[in-house]
Amino acid sequence: MSYDVRWVRYDDTLHTAAFVKAASQEAEARGGLEVEFKRGAGVTRLLVKLPRSSLDVQPGESERAPDEGERWGEIHFSVIPSAQRGFEVLRHLPDERGYIALSRSGDDVLMLRDDGVVSRWDGVAVHDGPRVSEGFLDDIWSPEPGVAWVVGDETFHLGPSGWTRVETGAGVPLHRVSGRHARDVWAVGEGVVFHWDGAQWSRIPSPDFGVGYGLWVDAEGVWLTGSNVKLLRFEGSQMVPLEIPDGAGAEHSWYEAIFRSGGELWLAAEGECVRWNRGGATVLRTGVEGPSAFAGTSSDALVLVGTCTSAWWDGGSWSPVESLTEGYVDACVYSDGSILASNPDEGLTRLVPRGTHAVLSVSSGFSSNRNLWLSIAELAAAIARRLRMTVQT
Repeated sequence: MSYDVRWVRYDDTLHTAAFVKAASQEAEARGGLEVEFKRGAGVTRLLVKLPRSSLDVQPGESERAPDEGERWGEIHFSVIPSAQRGFEVLRHLPDERGYIALSRSGDDVLMLRDDGVVSRWDGVAVHDGPRVSEGFLDDIWSPEPGVAWVVGDETFHLGPSGWTRVETGAGVPLHRVSGRHARDVWAVGEGVVFHWDGAQWSRIPSPDFGVGYGLWVDAEGVWLTGSNVKLLRFEGSQMVPLEIPDGAGAEHSWYEAIFRSGGELWLAAEGECVRWNRGGATVLRTGVEGPSAFAGTSSDALVLVGTCTSAWWDGGSWSPVESLTEGYVDACVYSDGSILASNPDEGLTRLVPRGTHAVLSVSSGFSSNRNLWLSIAELAAAIARRLRMTVQT
């Protein structure tokens, strides 16, 4: 016999952190149920160890409760993007603490303030951390929870002992930092590129590219945009210039933001961007002046933020993001189903893909014992109530 129930919340994205918090609170309210959380492939699984007392035979049922021993049930949580394209504003979070750079860190977002404090957004609220430095800082990147880099006039590393200053040997301020994992980190300053291998920073040979504006690092390579050299890529042991196809934004002196997904490279300049893939390069009008950052789920679902305007790409054209069209948006990042954008003077704005919804589900799969399923379904219903979800019909 099969039993399936789904609870859904539409157009109001729930972060994984909110689900974990609600599930933990419900487990504690029930006398401290033993729970575990496992994540993968876009699904968070809540594993619940059910005490024998919760598995009594239901009235009218002839089936025996399970024998003594461990009995675990599962509840699944996921955020499902809609087939619709584009983004819409979920909510605005007024905050004048001046966040100038954002980085995803596990299920959270680390946020660098203009006063040197690193805060953390857990999907529900902002938690302030320590002031890393009183000097000028420009960017932050985190490969995993508990590990992060901050660059600027000086470079700082977050590890088991907290924040510590690290000497890079750059001799100039570093403006951008990114990487693949904790032992593969890249940083860019004016005319210099440095790489961290887990033990030390080393300078990477490169031509004089001037000011480094955009840095992108993924499993397939490292790309950089500069004021003297429009685009460079790491090849072999050095950064080498790449020629952008003729007619693809040749009139722009430099590109201020970069994004890559699905084999496509995006480069943003004043009011326009270049979309470059195997089919060639295309210039597209964005209307975004002073672009500062891209964020998105794929090449068909992007947000580009800038000094006075911001826009989203729906796979066919760029359109203004109305609530972000006034004021300077300094940074944005994709995390757990939504995009978080920061205006240093006005606060944070969360954008979600149109029609996004969160799903909490319970299914059969606990052998043939209905009592175990009923216990898990009842727990899932209580968690769903905490998250203001409704049963899908």
